[in-house]
Amino acid sequence: MNGTTIKFDLGQLFRQSWEVYKKNVGPLLGATVAMWAVVIVGMTVVSMIVRIGPLASSILLGPLQLGLYKMVRQALKNEPVDFSLLFSGFSRVPDAYVAGLLIGVFTGLGTFFCVVPGLIIGTVYSCTYLFMNEKNLAFWDAMEASRKMAMNNPGQWVILTLALFALNLVTVVTCGLGLLVTVPMTYIIIAMAYDLEQNAVIDVASAPVASAEPPSA
Repeated sequence: MNGTTIKFDLGQLFRQSWEVYKKNVGPLLGATVAMWAVVIVGMTVVSMIVRIGPLASSILLGPLQLGLYKMVRQALKNEPVDFSLLFSGFSRVPDAYVAGLLIGVFTGLGTFFCVVPGLIIGTVYSCTYLFMNEKNLAFWDAMEASRKMAMNNPGQWVILTLALFALNLVTVVTCGLGLLVTVPMTYIIIAMAYDLEQNAVIDVASAPVASAEPPSA
């Protein structure tokens, strides 16, 4: 635990994510389309050969999410966003694949027994790929770092997850086309929330320690 908790300003996070998305709509929109196209095509092709479509999705989706978060990081730094970064996660296929597989299995099992456990599991592991990118952690260490961070501030992370779920749910009225906007915004918001948590850790670590010496008479 980092010794402090923060409160997410959902309105500010949503507004800022929209502004970041607008400034980088080309590469972020393109990356979202490419990510799901690769996953769908990959699952289809593999399923025609062997019955491991869901496993194929994990192999592809994990590295692609790792790459998409690198693009989001560039966008948040106000740097030119490099579309080719989307595929950079394939340099870490074992870690990215296993992370995606485990998170998918854990979340799926939680959702099967009850929606709430699935939501909680999805919440605590939402920053796994960010820890893999930012801290260069292996899959399990990144999952544990994400879990510990979320469990140190569970209320705020659950509220944020519910808000993101609602954001993506409203795209039903657009026949799913709105996901081309809300999915990149979701990644941006999660990255900004991660940054808020990490900055809080730095603030606590750098805060002056109170003197233990008794006051002079």
